[in-house]
Amino acid sequence: MSYHATDNLRCYLREAVLPAMLLDPAAPQLPPPGHKSHHNILSVRPESWRRLENMFSVREASIDQMITAWIDTHIPEESLGDEDTDCITGEMFTIPCPPLFDVPIHHERRPTDIRRLSPWIDNLPLMTVQRALHLVFPQTSGWGFHLDGAEDKDRSIFQYFTWRPQDSEKTTPELLSTNGISSRRPVVIAFQPPWILSERDMKEFSESRSFPPFCMPGNAFPSLLESSDRLWAKLWDLCVSKNSSWFVLTSYNHWSDYHRVFDVLDCFRHAITRMLPAAKAILVIRPQRSQNRTGTEKARMLRPRLGYIARCLPRSQMQAFHV
Repeated sequence: MSYHATDNLRCYLREAVLPAMLLDPAAPQLPPPGHKSHHNILSVRPESWRRLENMFSVREASIDQMITAWIDTHIPEESLGDEDTDCITGEMFTIPCPPLFDVPIHHERRPTDIRRLSPWIDNLPLMTVQRALHLVFPQTSGWGFHLDGAEDKDRSIFQYFTWRPQDSEKTTPELLSTNGISSRRPVVIAFQPPWILSERDMKEFSESRSFPPFCMPGNAFPSLLESSDRLWAKLWDLCVSKNSSWFVLTSYNHWSDYHRVFDVLDCFRHAITRMLPAAKAILVIRPQRSQNRTGTEKARMLRPRLGYIARCLPRSQMQAFHV
């Protein structure tokens, strides 16, 4: 017997697994395993006003404990008495989870470029997370995921969604304080195609611990930025411009090696509640390889589980930097 996702939302978010994404034959070739793409040429450059210096690791055990406690407190396992699909907005759960839950498979075209990649992220993990948030936190019904940055110079290799109020792309403190929700901030969900952001690129990015100063002592010219530095700079600038303290970075294939839906929610709990002190930190997923597992177990581990977008993410180390 199969159930609706709303019959036990906590179980669904923990168990739903993102479907594998196959690329169109016309898509650019992926870098060989273990190699960087060398195509992540973002337009950012050294700036004297960019106040990013260090990225600090967050202990995995502490994050897991906080998230597990929050999920157990706020995500119900009892039936919500609602349908999986909102008949007014069309929001729905889109990640299949057989045999426990009867959620239809949602098909998307195989990507050939970043424009074709966007629906995979929008209509699968983000749609499901948005539906879950609106069910559990009705006061967030005015917020949603929006594809922003239409004028971004790097739009051909870097795009992003913003979790923000639906009526405006501007996320000023005045706007965020409307309707008594001044504690909420936007969340940036940035994405790049897997032929641009390879697994090795993601690993190098997540292992960064410091950002080069604008100009090294004794040098007359600004410091050169490596690929991972440019990506950190891009995300820092973007989060500052959006008044955001949180981001998620993905290529869809690389969030981490193990994903469950209740995990992408952690970013959004900070935008919704005051569960933790208002530390201005930004989290990023750190890929982690599965070890000492059978072939079947590894295959399951490598399929992204939806919970990671809701929690950002279990079984992965997270990093933070201050803005």
